[in-house]
Amino acid sequence: MGFDPAQRFVRLVAAGRGVIYGVQADGVLRWYRHAGWSTGGVSWANALGREIGTDWQHFVQVLATADGQLFGITGDGRIRWYRYRLDDPDGGSGDGSWHPASGTVIHDGFARFPRVFGGYDGVLYGVAADGTLWWHRYTAGDGRIGPDAWALGGVAQQIGSGFQRYPQLFGAPSGVVFGAEVAGKLWWWRYRAGDGSAGPTAWANNGFRLLIGSGWSADSRQE
Repeated sequence: MGFDPAQRFVRLVAAGRGVIYGVQADGVLRWYRHAGWSTGGVSWANALGREIGTDWQHFVQVLATADGQLFGITGDGRIRWYRYRLDDPDGGSGDGSWHPASGTVIHDGFARFPRVFGGYDGVLYGVAADGTLWWHRYTAGDGRIGPDAWALGGVAQQIGSGFQRYPQLFGAPSGVVFGAEVAGKLWWWRYRAGDGSAGPTAWANNGFRLLIGSGWSADSRQE
């Protein structure tokens, strides 16, 4: 079955340095790189991108790092690890391959989180139903499993609360978190501790959010 051209991508995942992964409605995973990512230029590596995988529609969330790691999160709370390696990651040419450990389940305890976001630097944030924010970091970076593959043995660390009010949450490098409210206000935080510790000093601005934009609701329209 092919994809609906009007709804081609069900998920777009930014991975840093211009790399974007697109999950099509038919499950095909495509790799793109915006060659003009640092200047706003319109050039793209490898023209139309590369088809690099299939069956990715089964993941309820996909997150990525800047070094080719991807985390596929299933509906039952498992995290499968992948790493795509390309001979010429800047130009998008040459042969590409998956790390032999790709597809390994590296964690199975994320069912408690209705939402998971992040990915950069191996950091995964889980938002519980009560709005508490939990921090995890996959440090192995090679598909290994077990407590030694995660910071703090893979035990989730609560670093915040009140995040149920943001229907859209996404992370950026260096601990930056963005949250968009239903009304469209966009808020900024930065978790600067980076080690699972909690409290006001673990966050920039003592943990107080900063308003950085408006018009970010799902039904906002730009003229």
